[in-house]
Amino acid sequence: MPALYRITDRLEAIDPQQKTDPSELIVEVLRTEELGSIGIGDADALESLRSLAASQSSYVDVFPDCMIGSLSIPNKAQLLEDPSCFGFYLDATRLIFVDDGDLCESILNEIAKARRAQNPTIARVLYEFLKFAVKDDTLFLADVEERLGDTEESILNRKRHVTNHHMLQIRRKILRLDSYYQQLSDMSSIMSDDEHHLLTKEERRLFHLFSQQTDRLMQRAQSLKDYSLQLRELFQMQIDTQQNEIMRWFTVITTIFVPLTLITSWYGMNFQNMPELASPFAYPAIIAICVVLVIVELRFFRKKKWL
Repeated sequence: MPALYRITDRLEAIDPQQKTDPSELIVEVLRTEELGSIGIGDADALESLRSLAASQSSYVDVFPDCMIGSLSIPNKAQLLEDPSCFGFYLDATRLIFVDDGDLCESILNEIAKARRAQNPTIARVLYEFLKFAVKDDTLFLADVEERLGDTEESILNRKRHVTNHHMLQIRRKILRLDSYYQQLSDMSSIMSDDEHHLLTKEERRLFHLFSQQTDRLMQRAQSLKDYSLQLRELFQMQIDTQQNEIMRWFTVITTIFVPLTLITSWYGMNFQNMPELASPFAYPAIIAICVVLVIVELRFFRKKKWL
């Protein structure tokens, strides 16, 4: 069942079965299979809307009498899941969303609960819709930055839960955010340019403000991307340090046993004329020499801070 709204001094939900006046400003949410009923005469525009409705990117096409675009909004709680994708159609009297989910309707219901606006228009509803899509993103990015700080602390403390897979997931999430804001910025910039003059001066100003807002979000996301790259380098540095420590331990152990191996090899030859073999004090003497060698080596390694 489609959702239907009309614009008075605010966005107002009405019964989808209710007949509307052709002069009324209407906002509607339709399913993909209902596209043929919206009465778009331009075949190119209809085909563009049909293709963009399933697009997983945010984009807008500008025609002489309408704007047709798509929005791809990621789930902030699960950034690596598929985003919510839908298309929209904007002309002088209608704003139509093509959404097979329920995101568009929920956002429009939130807009309908808001306070009354001065001189509400179709384009202004789309602007409010876009604004709602990034409403809490500044706080969300601040939370992402804080979690990156926790990850940095875990890396420095060598916590075992930080792995290559974990670092890759972080980077993929931030890249998705960066791409999302980049697309929104490009889309709102095209709308504010309004090459066919579909919008009023005030509406162009609103989309220009939204473009500036998404630019700031994009810059924040890019700084987080740089931060994640630094974390990746720090993580790799910690891995290298751990490997060096392991190799150092192996080197110390090997060095300790080299002289001991030489002694055992020397006296393992068992020549008949080796006087030590017949001495009753030879065995304890060799033990004492080996112990002294190990103590000297350990003191040397500790002095060099290898232990």
